[in-house]
Amino acid sequence: MPAPPPPPLLPPPPRTYYQYMHSFECRCLLSSKIRRLYGAGTVPIIVEPTESYLRLSPPPASPHSKAKSSTGSTGGAGGYARHRQLFTSDGANASVTVSSTASAFTSPSTKSTLKCVLPCSKSVAEVILALRGRLALDSCQSLFLSVGENNVLVPGNSLLGDLYERYRNPDGFLYLGYLLENTFGGDVRSTAEEAAVIL
Repeated sequence: MPAPPPPPLLPPPPRTYYQYMHSFECRCLLSSKIRRLYGAGTVPIIVEPTESYLRLSPPPASPHSKAKSSTGSTGGAGGYARHRQLFTSDGANASVTVSSTASAFTSPSTKSTLKCVLPCSKSVAEVILALRGRLALDSCQSLFLSVGENNVLVPGNSLLGDLYERYRNPDGFLYLGYLLENTFGGDVRSTAEEAAVIL
């Protein structure tokens, strides 16, 4: 008798807000489409505040699972998303997904996501510089990027292509978290929603 086929590999549990709100299959299709459209020399990136990463163990069931809540697909307490459109200066738009499952994250101000397509040769320092402009940070605020499940701080001279080869998610995206630090006593305000644009 031939041996039974091995069971299919389960996708990793969601760790970021974007992963929680979009199914693994949807993310795989999107990352593949991005790389086909922009070429293999680019990196599809999801940038989110580190505060928006899931801290629960085990993580809550994804809204894309077959089991739906008693409220149905109309939202309410079921954790379904609603979408808004923010527009960049060149007319492009970026989708901002806001969930009703606020208990999984620190605050509603950390729900915005930046979806970027950047060349592999771009350095982390260049990404930080562009991100500082999007967030309109002042001189008393420092911004750091982290990567990986352990939120490893990324040196500024690291290249996105190297990070993608080492830390890319099975869904095809590179997930970066950003953290704002108050260095000189200023008031650090969350401006994540203002940054929800394509770099």
